[in-house]
Amino acid sequence: MPIHQAPFTVTTRGRGPVEITHHVNEHLRQSGLETGLCHVFCCHTSASLTITENADPTVLRDLEGYLVRTIPDGDPRYAHDMEGPDDMSAHIRSVLTGTGLTVPFARGRLSLGTWQGIFLWEHRTHGHGRRVIVTCQGEAPASTSMPSESRGVEADVGELRQVLTTLTAERDQALAELHRATAALAEMQGRIQASEDTRTELQAIMARLRDIGGG
Repeated sequence: MPIHQAPFTVTTRGRGPVEITHHVNEHLRQSGLETGLCHVFCCHTSASLTITENADPTVLRDLEGYLVRTIPDGDPRYAHDMEGPDDMSAHIRSVLTGTGLTVPFARGRLSLGTWQGIFLWEHRTHGHGRRVIVTCQGEAPASTSMPSESRGVEADVGELRQVLTTLTAERDQALAELHRATAALAEMQGRIQASEDTRTELQAIMARLRDIGGG
């Protein structure tokens, strides 16, 4: 049975949950698998993973508030405080909430409930870069005879799209600069032409004055 595994990093801003459902779904899409199980693992002892409601943000605030009240920072009974008052409390939070989740998927999408989302829960008071590993195992679509090659082609197509986007942006910028340069050149040519017309007119006036003086 095909297996696809890939890591990604979540940058947190401090204590609290960060939704990562879209990251997991993207790695599932890249796997090319249609039906199976997706395992998500957090590689840290002071952050964790959970599934909870992603519609009402007050749910997340209430969950964080509960942990703050239940597992206080700086408890004098803690022996481990090498990294500050939020050190041991972060470890306890992580143990109680867990670092791994398994979610089924079907038709290439996570089979989450309507209001469910996958969250990485940062338990330290300061932001960190948290490494997460997604492992998908399952069946590829029946029409896909060589899933590994298909995934390789899909990755190549994604890279080509990124290159095309970059080239398009650079082209647009170059065209804008060309238009500005063309306008500046036209303005300069107009000034030069006006100067030449004035000089020709002055020469005609001087010639006329000489004719009058000579006459």
